[in-house]
This record gives sequence, C-alpha cells and structure tokens, in this order.
Amino acid sequence: MKSALLIGLLLCGAATAQKNKEVTTKKNPHARAQPVGVVPGQLIVKFKKKGNANGIFKQLAKAGINLSPIRELGDGSFLVEFSEDSGLSVSVLGLDVKAGGSVIDALDKKTRQALDKLNKFFDIEYAEPNYVFKPAAVPNDQFYSLQWHLPKLNMPKAWDYSRGSNVVVAVLDTGQTKHPDLIPNYVAGYDMLTDPKMGGDGNGRDSDPTDVGDGGVCDDGITYENSWHGTHVDGIVAGATNNTEGVAGVGWGTKIQNIRVLGKCGGSMADIADGIRWAAGMSVPGMPANATPAKVINMSLGGYTGTACPVTYQNAINDVVARGVTVVVAAGNDGKNASGSSPANCNNVITVTAVNLNLTKTYYGNFGTNVTLAAFGGDTTRDDNNDGYGDGILSHLWSPDGSEWYYAFMEGTSMATPQVSGVVALMYALKPKITPAQVKDILKRSATPLASGACTQGCGSGILNAAKALELTRALP
Repeated sequence: MKSALLIGLLLCGAATAQKNKEVTTKKNPHARAQPVGVVPGQLIVKFKKKGNANGIFKQLAKAGINLSPIRELGDGSFLVEFSEDSGLSVSVLGLDVKAGGSVIDALDKKTRQALDKLNKFFDIEYAEPNYVFKPAAVPNDQFYSLQWHLPKLNMPKAWDYSRGSNVVVAVLDTGQTKHPDLIPNYVAGYDMLTDPKMGGDGNGRDSDPTDVGDGGVCDDGITYENSWHGTHVDGIVAGATNNTEGVAGVGWGTKIQNIRVLGKCGGSMADIADGIRWAAGMSVPGMPANATPAKVINMSLGGYTGTACPVTYQNAINDVVARGVTVVVAAGNDGKNASGSSPANCNNVITVTAVNLNLTKTYYGNFGTNVTLAAFGGDTTRDDNNDGYGDGILSHLWSPDGSEWYYAFMEGTSMATPQVSGVVALMYALKPKITPAQVKDILKRSATPLASGACTQGCGSGILNAAKALELTRALP
C-alpha cells in the first residue's frame, strides 16, 4: 500500500467543445497592431522647485539642451518642445515596442541619452516623452471575442503596461501536448511521475513532460475520459497571442514550463513537492538542473483533506518562496471552506477561488479566510451573455482520444488560477525584483471588491483587476 497522499484533479467539466473551423465570431475593429507613440519633439518635464522655471531652462541651455515651454500642466510640470539643434533628437510616432519592453527602449539612442541626462539634472524631478495613448491593446486572435473573462479582468489596459517578457510560469499539471497555438511558448519541462502505472507512458520520471492521457478506471470505480487539463491551463496562462489564430493568453510573451505531476487518477504529493522545488531551480536528488527556472508556479490541483496543509507541501512552498518564486493555487471545487483543501490552505500561497460572469461566487468554488482573491472560473450550465455557448473559460483542448485539437469552454477554480498566474508573470516582467510578498499584497490591494451578497462566505479581497495590479507594480521603486 502506497503511503504517498494522492492529489485529485480538480473538477472542470467541458460543457462546450468546438473545433476551430466550426467556431465563428465577428472581427473586432480594434484587433490590429497597436503602435506605441510619442508626440515628435515634445517632452514633459517637472522641476523640483516651483517658480524657478526660467532659470532652469537657462541652465539647461548652457548644458546644450534647448527647451521651449509650451504650457504648464496641472501638477506643475511643463510640456516643452525641442528642435533638431536642441541637443535632443526628434522621435517619430509608431514606435516598435517589443514584447516585454517599454517605449523608452524603442526611442532612438540620442533621445534616450538626453532623457537620462535630464533625469539626472539636480533641479529636475523627472522628464519623460509625451506619450500618445490609443485604444487599449486588443489581440487579433480568432476567438478573442468569446473570451469574455479577459475584458472583465481589465486585461486590455493591463497589456498596455506589460505583455510578458520571457518570464517562466511552471504549470504543475497533466503535462503538455502539441497544440499548435501553445508550442511557441513552451520551454523544457519534466515528467515527475515516478509510478509507471500512474504515468501511463511505460516508464517513470524522465525529461519528457508529454501528457499521454489521464483517463481510466480509478479507485472510485468511475471510468474517466482523458482531460488534457494541463493543456487548457497552459492556454489561459500564455497561449500564443496576437497571431490571428485561436485564443489569447494572459501573457503574450510569457513562457510555459510544463511539469507533469498528474497522471492516471491524480498524482502523489511526493512527486508534486519535487516538482515545486525543481520548478524554482532547486536541487532535487537524481534530477538534472532546471535550465529555465520559473518565477511563478501554477497549481490548478488539490484535494479536500479536511486537515491542515501537509508539512511536505508547506516545506516545499516555503523553500521556493524564499527564492523569490510566487506560488498560485486553486481554492478547490468542493463548495466548502478552503481551510480543509490542500494546497489551498497552505501558507505563503495565493489561493484563488472562482466567480461567474455575473460577478458572484460560483456554485462550486471553495471559500473562506484562506482565499486570497477570485478570478473567473465560469459556469458552463448558463449562457448569461447570450453568445450561444456555456459561460465557461475558453482555452485549448484535445478530443478525449487525443486525435484532434480544438478550443473548449471549461469551468473550475482550475481555470481561475492561471488567470492570476498569468498576471503575476506580467508583474515580474515589469519589476523583475518584485517579491512574492509584494505580489500578494498588490493583488489584494488592487482587487475589485465584490458586491454585497456576491460571496457571503469569503472570496478574499475581490476579483482580480489586472490593470490595477500592474499600475501598482509599476509604482514600485
């Protein structure tokens, strides 16, 4: 009899599964490239002392930087202009800002150097380009209009702050598949399953994290179909985005590291604990080093034990958090207090429950003081937005026999959790030195409070607000 605790896969039934060629949607008028721009020849400059603007302009002129004030702004800063002979170079509209970069990176070298010089001038509080803001970034993915959860998370505005920059999210789940809309964002992962029977691939632990299916007859006597659960979670975190195909992920430039810890009928806590540490780049006996350690770990898995967090889990989580890695876990789908669900009840994690399209807690989402915040898990039994599909979360999937890939709506805290993980990856892209404690604090402070009666038993600080979270992240020193 095995002593290792088995962790069951969270409920997330697919109510609607459509092949891509059969799903139709209208083109979004803003589904186009969104060039970031600046007004040519203009800057916004604020001086540390009021009333001495003319004197500072003269000092700048002596330093070879000739600025002419256009007007004073409401906060005491000045909109200024400069010419070709001013010591600054005139920049153009439509700058090509690479994924994960900033508009400053896209400016020509002379302007960047001049801005740096201005920002070091002792009487200047700050100097920055006069940005041109456009409609919030909307990807052109084929089925974006069916991803109702992304606008509700305020993702379009969030993408104007960050779209990810090769930050790795480790997805501890059923493993990866060859879905064409996911492959571009994969980095090397690992198969942590030591039991060949549970793994179903004829061997034990190895470097191939391929999901070979998790279906079969389990201890409860029920025959389960292959879920391809990890594939659906992957797509929510970082499906290939703005490529005119499929659906959009939360992180356009985020990378996915699949660590296969769930196989037939679940996965053992021992394997999962090893997966947690390996994901963070820690040494695990008998395993090679992780060449691309993750900054975020997504765990859309768990089980309702009714007990406190197991020490094995807690120790592994504490170890990786101490290394600066943020762990995001599902609250569970038992409709119970998350205090009895692990790893949702562990310390040092971000625990995510699920709300539906109408901003109320789902019938299945766990609740209570262990919950940090909520994201959208959906409810496939309803169609409150009248789009012809159940109100689940649309992402990547395969047919039960693994012969055909498509996109499907699924529900569960498993689907809500990667939304949070994806946003956390954007936070790391914006501020690489952010700590797990800062991440959790910002997510809580930026969450949109739920209306009275929407979650009477506790859904944390409210619903994930991606744009507000990134706004607060950007303000960090």
